[in-house]
Amino acid sequence: MFTGVVQTIGQVTNVEKRRETIQLVIHTTEAQLLHYNVGDSMAVNGVCLTATKVGEDTFTADVMPETFRSTNLQYVRIGSSVNLERAMRATDRFEGHVVAGHVDSTVTVKRTWKDQNAYYMSFTLPKPYAQEVIAKGSITLDGTSLTVVEKSSHAFTISLIPHSQQASILSQRRVGDYVNMETDMLAKYILQANKQTLSQSFLQENGF
Repeated sequence: MFTGVVQTIGQVTNVEKRRETIQLVIHTTEAQLLHYNVGDSMAVNGVCLTATKVGEDTFTADVMPETFRSTNLQYVRIGSSVNLERAMRATDRFEGHVVAGHVDSTVTVKRTWKDQNAYYMSFTLPKPYAQEVIAKGSITLDGTSLTVVEKSSHAFTISLIPHSQQASILSQRRVGDYVNMETDMLAKYILQANKQTLSQSFLQENGF
């Protein structure tokens, strides 16, 4: 489990592609890898990956076909920057919001603009996830925990504070780029619970 608070920006140093799977080698700081072992989890652009090798300042992870097809990791190249966050421990401070590291969909950057010290970004909103994105609610984009500023039926907007502009690669995204989106886990569970309640009520009302 993660919090959506990006700890550092890593750099892809090797990409080994095998059809719809890839193996990534990512360079990061020694501090980020302190006590980091084979089998441990790391969110890479919001995607939970498992370390298969760990060096002094690099780690290796495999990307499976489903993850390859449904995330922007299929577009990374040698030299690409990626957001990194290690899985949280039970004793860690909890900031951001609950993030599983399971990307729901990629979304496309529609527009970017600045308003004084705030950097705004507007994204497409895939219809299947429209109910899970709530104005003033939480959302994870490329592993970054953010608040939805505005939402319409087909788009949503977030804003980056100056710290997030520096600490995440999100502000480097341009119009047309693909960004990993994970909707709020709480919104998912509430929607699912409501569906089950409605279904049970319907059955009772109809004599089942």
